[in-house]
Amino acid sequence: MTVRWRAAPDDLVESWPLLRATAGEWPGELGSVPEEWANSSAELEGSGAEITRVFAGRVPTQRLLVLGGPGAGKTVLLSRLVLGLLHRRMTSAAGPHTSAVPVLFPLATWNPVRQDLYAWMAERLALDYPTLAEPAPKRYGQIDRARALLGRRLILPVLDGFDEIPTPLRAAALSAINEALPMGHPVVLSSRVGEYREVLYRVDVRAGRRFGCSTSPTVC
Repeated sequence: MTVRWRAAPDDLVESWPLLRATAGEWPGELGSVPEEWANSSAELEGSGAEITRVFAGRVPTQRLLVLGGPGAGKTVLLSRLVLGLLHRRMTSAAGPHTSAVPVLFPLATWNPVRQDLYAWMAERLALDYPTLAEPAPKRYGQIDRARALLGRRLILPVLDGFDEIPTPLRAAALSAINEALPMGHPVVLSSRVGEYREVLYRVDVRAGRRFGCSTSPTVC
């Protein structure tokens, strides 16, 4: 199944000039904007395996919101992105240890009121990959390997199914995601459009709660 996508409505995301300016001013940037960065959200349009190139090279902040209706292909698109990023990581001339590992996290089991995002992701990593529940090297302190990887930003969270979080918890979840993974932290989030829009406008968008740039997938 091939998934096509286009830019989402402007009212759901931050302005594109602001995203480019923010990313260009991050520490480590040389003051010049990379040529591959998109000049507008409309330039993110694509299909299929192009999602990897779009996310890795076209999105200035590497923060992507994937919106769509039921059965639109959101999870398929995220799975393809994870596989594509893993392939790029393993075939990179710089070596596989120079970039974060993308991991798909289904959000349905997260309760943002009872558990912060990092604790929940660490728990999921330890459950899904038992070796990550083992103690990390002593230089990282008394934590397991999952927390050590998250703390060093060696995991790229791909958060699937924001709309599957119970309705009363979604506003807290969106705030918690932005707090745990603010600008500068690559992250991907998927949701149905209506559920995301409803929560976004229950939270004060003027306080910087919009997530980043977004696409709306369709199946073709």
